[in-house]
Amino acid sequence: MISVDIDLLKLNDLMEADQQISHIGKIEAVENRLNAIRELDDVYLKVRTLINYGKELYAVGKNEAAREIASEMYQVTSQGSFNELHMLCCNLLGNISARKGFYAMALDYYHQSLHMIETHTLRTHYRSMLINNIASLYASLKLYDSAVKYYLDALPLAIQEGNYDAQFLIHYNLGDIYARQRQSEKLAETEQILMQMTQSTCQENFYLGLYRLVAAKHARINGETGIAEALLASTLKIEEDPVTRLECYIEKALCAYAEKHYDLALHDAKLALAQVNEAGEFEFEREVLQMLCDIAIAMGNAEITASYQQILIALDETFIARMNEMTIFQIREKSAVKIENRLNENAVNLLKNMQMIYDISQEITKEQDYDKIFRLIIQKLVSFLNFDALVIGLYNDEKRVIYNRMMYHRQEISKSYDVYLDNKSSLATWCIRHKQEIYTGFNSHLTLKDFEPLQMNFPDLEVPYESVFYLPLYDEENIIGVFSLQKFERDGFDHYELEMIRTIGAYIAIAIANALKTQELKRLNSALEALSRRDNLSGLANRHALNEDLKTYFAPASRKQRISVIMIDIDYFKEFNDRYGHLEGDMVIRKTSEIIQRHIEDLDARAYRYGGDEFLILAREVSFDIIEMVCEMIQRDIRMLSIRHDDSNIDGIVTLSIGIASYEDEYLEAGEDVLLKGADSAVYDAKGNSRNCIAHAMYQKKSIDK
Repeated sequence: MISVDIDLLKLNDLMEADQQISHIGKIEAVENRLNAIRELDDVYLKVRTLINYGKELYAVGKNEAAREIASEMYQVTSQGSFNELHMLCCNLLGNISARKGFYAMALDYYHQSLHMIETHTLRTHYRSMLINNIASLYASLKLYDSAVKYYLDALPLAIQEGNYDAQFLIHYNLGDIYARQRQSEKLAETEQILMQMTQSTCQENFYLGLYRLVAAKHARINGETGIAEALLASTLKIEEDPVTRLECYIEKALCAYAEKHYDLALHDAKLALAQVNEAGEFEFEREVLQMLCDIAIAMGNAEITASYQQILIALDETFIARMNEMTIFQIREKSAVKIENRLNENAVNLLKNMQMIYDISQEITKEQDYDKIFRLIIQKLVSFLNFDALVIGLYNDEKRVIYNRMMYHRQEISKSYDVYLDNKSSLATWCIRHKQEIYTGFNSHLTLKDFEPLQMNFPDLEVPYESVFYLPLYDEENIIGVFSLQKFERDGFDHYELEMIRTIGAYIAIAIANALKTQELKRLNSALEALSRRDNLSGLANRHALNEDLKTYFAPASRKQRISVIMIDIDYFKEFNDRYGHLEGDMVIRKTSEIIQRHIEDLDARAYRYGGDEFLILAREVSFDIIEMVCEMIQRDIRMLSIRHDDSNIDGIVTLSIGIASYEDEYLEAGEDVLLKGADSAVYDAKGNSRNCIAHAMYQKKSIDK
């Protein structure tokens, strides 16, 4: 047993310090002696080994197995005098919870770890990593300003601790945010730091993958997708970490998308989604699904887009719940994190309002109409927030314009003017250009004097509001709109009110994003339905559409006094295809379809491609004389094209045979089958009468002059 203990001491040292051994190698080393480990008399060594084992399982994406080990060790370490091990166990459980998207639970575990360090004065190099982990939670919620603040707080602490791993990871995380915000200069600085850190350590392989990933992101946002793709390919060859591999696939898809190689982008995005499921990374799931939707839209594939958008909309409900849990926890911890036993009055009031904010979020995120969302927000917010004006606007990045601006002031709702992004008299455009919130009150370094005079761009507008707070609304990393609350008096919102507005803004962003996606989904479904009813070659309605329309035409509620069916057949079409080929045959189909469509535009009629070279027109309440005249014009126009047809005995050109069946009143009771058979019989008679003529179901025929 003593020899096992000595081996385990060495193994733990390797797991905690040596990055040259792969995660799989460490896991196998533990599992080869797992039974012996569980029988150890040295409880401290057993717990230390199992916690390290759990960390390695987490590193390769085996989240459930890692959670079981960590939960077991949490119970053990919370009952004994294992303060440092309990701190490590809480950190591991926090990481697992964060990966699964349980942000409030993760934050709770991280604060337990910090509490252990502070109350037991542990000399550890984990404090900086814990603060880094807390920052990453904010980054997961797209609260990038808060995340950067925590990362920058953790960095000097990591240097003080001599924690090289934490320093590298913090710089990498900052680089990821700079890439998302497309801050090229800051990203370049971070890339340089990571390169130097990679070159100055013997753990080069451990750091190399993350450095290359940041370099690839920098290359991509600079338009150098070839360089980015080469870096990503080399990273995937050496990297075993599932999260790093996931990010590589995301970047590969973004590069392909930027180059409009949509098939490749879709392939890489699907690999990323598979990696999401393998690693159990809730944080990346929405990002990858949104990317898949964007790629499918760019490809014009309505079916794929609709399927991914439905998953994305369902996922937002989970995201809302997780965000609410996180927000409630944040409010609780505003004073508790400093190990104080009381909350100040403002925090208490804020906590009381959180349930109301949650209730609002549930209502507005279920609404799918933009105007109704705006009215619902006003209705709810006036009950517990004091403000004089509220503004919400949507943003179109392609046109660089804020549109659909809705404003509530002086107890009235009005639609306001569109504002283009180059307008420097607008706080809303400043907010979008700089991708950050702006407040003209006491805690802002900006005032209205930082902008062009209002009259330069809005000569007839007066702004009586001294306190103006604008937030950009995000869907993933894309700004989709702005939200503003305003007051007449200066310094009108205190710190806690601003926190509440930020929280509400996050819910509003989700509601608007869902509404926009729902509208897009309806549009795509409508387009998909239209595609399913259209014949691709002719552009006319297809046989499926005809079957549906006939049910409507003969339904008692919509039945008319007269219904006519025109059957049109291209003469000697098989012979034409055999001589001239299918491409030329397709051309004749298209030309005939265009002529048919042109001549029925002003009638209550619809044209269909009935078969290979057959067309059908349904017309309602059109007299027989007009029907016959339309048929004559269709025949005339196809003849005037003079399409050569050497196998036709009708002047050596393409011609048409047409049959007409027209029924009134009591004949309609016979139904659509009789009507179609009548038209089919008529066109058969026309073809039997030397073709290039018109026949009626009652066998009234009229020849067409050649």
